[in-house]
Amino acid sequence: MCVSENCSEKVLNKIIDQAMSMLLINTTSIKPHATCQKNHLEFDGKAVAALMFAGVFALLVTISTILDVLSTWMAKNDIFQKTTSTNVEVLHYAHKINSEETPLLGSPTTSVAQKNPASGCLMNFFLAFSVYSNGKKILSTKKTAGTLGAVNGVRVLSISWVILGHIFAFIIGVVSNVGYFYTVDLKRRSYQAILNAFVSVDSFFLLSGLLVSYLLLKELRRNEGNIKWLPFIAKFYFHRYWRLTPSLMLLMFVYVPLFPYISDGPFWPQKGLEQGQCNKTWWYNMLYINNFFNEECMAWTWYLANDMQFFILSPFIIIPLYYSKFLGWIIGGMILLGSWIATGIISNKYQLPASQLEQLTSPSMGLHYFNDYYIKPYCRVGPYIVGIFCGYFLYKTDCKLKINKVLNIFIWMVAATLACLIVYGLYDDVNGYVHLSQSVKDLYNTTHRTVWGACVGWVVFACATGNGGFINTLLSWSFFTPLARLTYCAYLIHPILIYAYYSSLRTPLYMDDSTLAVVFSGIMVLTYMFAFVLSLAFEAPMLSLEKLIFNCLSLILKRWRRYWYIRGPSEVKHHE
Repeated sequence: MCVSENCSEKVLNKIIDQAMSMLLINTTSIKPHATCQKNHLEFDGKAVAALMFAGVFALLVTISTILDVLSTWMAKNDIFQKTTSTNVEVLHYAHKINSEETPLLGSPTTSVAQKNPASGCLMNFFLAFSVYSNGKKILSTKKTAGTLGAVNGVRVLSISWVILGHIFAFIIGVVSNVGYFYTVDLKRRSYQAILNAFVSVDSFFLLSGLLVSYLLLKELRRNEGNIKWLPFIAKFYFHRYWRLTPSLMLLMFVYVPLFPYISDGPFWPQKGLEQGQCNKTWWYNMLYINNFFNEECMAWTWYLANDMQFFILSPFIIIPLYYSKFLGWIIGGMILLGSWIATGIISNKYQLPASQLEQLTSPSMGLHYFNDYYIKPYCRVGPYIVGIFCGYFLYKTDCKLKINKVLNIFIWMVAATLACLIVYGLYDDVNGYVHLSQSVKDLYNTTHRTVWGACVGWVVFACATGNGGFINTLLSWSFFTPLARLTYCAYLIHPILIYAYYSSLRTPLYMDDSTLAVVFSGIMVLTYMFAFVLSLAFEAPMLSLEKLIFNCLSLILKRWRRYWYIRGPSEVKHHE
């Protein structure tokens, strides 16, 4: 209700009481209550800290970009670059976008980084935050040799489907024609693609398992299995943690304190979206265990927790696959079977529905569906295991396998049929034309995500091995390449944008096809715009810093070893 800001809650409650008495509404069963939104919120300490952090980070990015542009311009124009003989010092400020320049031993030019590792690392630290270099990397459409091009298309289409599903799921509280919408519009078969959009998350689990398996197996083959396992595994896990965590935690640090202040309106949550502003739950996300707690910060990040847990598990399947395919298949098969058994038991225990729409009819069922089934790793690992096996097949075939044309078409038809059954097969059950028994619902909940993963896995495998035809041409379109790089940041930011739009509305939305299409288009554009900014500010710099950390540590370690070797242990100890 929009009223003059001079009206107090006490006056509004009196008006509502009088209106209800005039309408002969019994106020004993329905207790009216009015709450007025504050017009001007004062920034608290957390919001001030978040603003200061954002300002410092923006300053760092600006300085880094200026340094990068200047160093690139100097390199092109040979400014402050003096080439002399090997006996004369050389000033060399050239900066390469892809990597630090490393001249050969005895080269007449020696970079600042080589002469003084500390100054070289410091310079490259600043350059890691450059919008100029990072923007060029993100927007590049070049593909390296051995790239699975179809993966980019699957990523972009899957994140689009995730966003569409969330737009529909979050809109319930702001729809004016909710009765008509849920009784008429949702009875159309075409809406099943939205109601079952959540299997798109299983596409990401499939891709994650496939890429980890394929790349790790290739790395093992490149080293012929002769690997120092402790450093290798440590770096394997560190890379994944560093890849995901800084962007997640930095976004949380900015979003949670500042969200209450970015807009207003009758629907606006002035205390923020997160319960207690994540004071007690932020570390769940940092350790990727938030899917085991009912109270979590940024609830949509349950996916990241599952993905990290599956990643930790993956070497125990992939490494045995490399040395003994039978052992690897047995381990993976046992995990998959255990997942099916656990899912079936949970589905039967809580009498879970097959359709996510049905769980909205009962709040308690909805809590069990989400907390006990939907976000638990032992119920979602199926597509990831399938992805590991798909990556193994790609590794063994070296992405080269000629399939008989008739057999190829037959497998495509089977995969398409199974995928359509998963997406559209619950239409009669959702609309009450058929009532599935609980055992059938349990079977569906147990297997449909794994089957979906197998269907998507076939698409990637067929396209990678030259059996995808025009589908491979579409999914490998270079337009998808930069968008695919932004998928992670798009997943992090899109729920915030959806909530911000819905909560800032002054009046409820009249929901129809055109409204849904307009909202979806707008959110998609905004998501990728903000994802690009988030990637430039947080994700891309952290990836560059990872390389810098290892390079500088390696350089310093080599210098220390050389110093130790030249002077001798006793002399070094005496010097210390």
